[in-house]
Amino acid sequence: MKIIADSGSTKCTWLVTDGVHTSEYRTRGINAVQHSPEQIREALAELPPCGPVEAVYFYGAGCGGTFPEATEKMVRELRAHFGTGRIEAETDLLGAARALFGRGEGVACILGTGSNSCWCRGGEIVENVPPLGYVLGDEGSGAALGRNLVNGIFKGHIPLREEFLAAHGLTYEEIILRVYREPYANRFLASFAPFVHAYLDCPEVRAMVAETFADFAQRNLSRYPVHLTVACIGVIVAALTLLVMALSHGRATVLEVIRGVDYKTLLFFIGLFVSVCGLEKTGVLDIIARFITNISGGHVATIVVIILWLSAYLLSVLFVTAYAKKVRANKGSILTAAQLDECQKAYGGKDVTTAKLTGRQKAVLWLFALSFVVMILGFIPWGSLSETMYNAFSSSTTWLTGACLGDWWFYDAATWFLLMGIIIGIVGLEDKGQLMKLIANGFSDMVSVNLVIAMARATSVIMAATGLGTWLVEASVTALSQSGVSAGVFALLDYILHVGLSFLVPSSSGLAGLSAPIVSPIVAGMGWSVETSIMINVAANGFVNLFTPTCGFIMGGLALARVPYESWLKWAWKLLLTLFVVVGVVLTIAMAVLS
Repeated sequence: MKIIADSGSTKCTWLVTDGVHTSEYRTRGINAVQHSPEQIREALAELPPCGPVEAVYFYGAGCGGTFPEATEKMVRELRAHFGTGRIEAETDLLGAARALFGRGEGVACILGTGSNSCWCRGGEIVENVPPLGYVLGDEGSGAALGRNLVNGIFKGHIPLREEFLAAHGLTYEEIILRVYREPYANRFLASFAPFVHAYLDCPEVRAMVAETFADFAQRNLSRYPVHLTVACIGVIVAALTLLVMALSHGRATVLEVIRGVDYKTLLFFIGLFVSVCGLEKTGVLDIIARFITNISGGHVATIVVIILWLSAYLLSVLFVTAYAKKVRANKGSILTAAQLDECQKAYGGKDVTTAKLTGRQKAVLWLFALSFVVMILGFIPWGSLSETMYNAFSSSTTWLTGACLGDWWFYDAATWFLLMGIIIGIVGLEDKGQLMKLIANGFSDMVSVNLVIAMARATSVIMAATGLGTWLVEASVTALSQSGVSAGVFALLDYILHVGLSFLVPSSSGLAGLSAPIVSPIVAGMGWSVETSIMINVAANGFVNLFTPTCGFIMGGLALARVPYESWLKWAWKLLLTLFVVVGVVLTIAMAVLS
């Protein structure tokens, strides 16, 4: 058994593997410099029994050549706990560098409770700008954000004093005491990061965050060669990403009761579990796992997305195939005889094999294909891939949307598709007057969606202005912490909640704008996987849109196929129920594993 650990000051992730199966565990963070042997042993005691251990590779804060005594203390405690002589304790920065670049070269950065950076090459650190800790350094960290926030609030530069004190239930005196007289002041300061996120719309807060990250870049990254790729890990990276998006493009606008399971469904799941066990014993699952790992690059969140897609796709294929065999064998259809006659009149008896496209139709197809080719080119980051291509595009394609290919965002794509829609309409329609009618009809279809997004945004602004959003987040985090709800249970409840919300808000953008400003900070505050919470939002909305009558493509598709909505539900309910359960299980496991 081999064990690999990645530890910061707040939490530690442990991977235990026997070469075939890998398990992941979380404990409190271990900082070899700050923590006593007793505190280290308390953290190690949170691990379950692992069996005989061959080697332990520990990458943690306070370890490495800079702190030889602390490193030796860490090695000693690990050896005593695991009972093996093969122990390696290195800095968490080296672990981050090897995870980000392998044997390659680049600048690796950690932005978490604390911050650090290094120039790495060949799996080793070439140069490191000392982080100096949260008192003397740690620019760009959660502790630095909290420190600068408190400084700005109490010195009058950030006009949110009352909101801040109310959100955290603290007084000025209590804050000073926690920082200067009690342990783990860095964690305490970093705990203010959700408040910073909640008030990013405040100009003073946004300027403070920008200055914090600019300080990190100026004092740390500027010391390394300029040609190197920079990669970051850590919770605070998410805040940096949000800030960049907000500064560049504006802030993103981000139950059903199961009545019971019949015997057929029960037998289906029994067969499913038996089949899965058989696939595991024969090694088929290992082959599939290696394939998914290879195509995902080992990124766990990407692996979860692939599993979700494969699960839904394979279930749908099997279900449709089984129904097609039933229809071919004349064993029944979901359509009545009258409905079948209507379909025959609408689509039967036509020889489509001899149909030929007109020149106008061919031109429309080519323009349609061109639209997507240009869109793909617009989102490829040419600036980091090819300076020659980026320079060529910047001098020749800016006129399309105002931004050159490689610098596109959603606004640019929307502008491009509007332009191509008009061009395709001019080329494809003989009656040019019909073009404006179609555009007007399209706009009318989006009115309800726009209203949902506008209301969601208005709600978000009101919550930020009144402090209600912060109160909800803080109260929810406190309640969840005290209740002992696990990440997996929360994921399942969150999934069911978003399924219910998707009935009321069928728009994915509207749903994101309504729920994300509340749910995401709660998940982040609990230290759980924000990526999985976003997957839950998208998966629930996509699931509901498979059958809700407010979904345009479902109702439009059924109308074109001459299939009544009731017939669709009668046919699809078993598949929908299976998808609901399978997707819920995958997301629950993902939240438990990634948190």
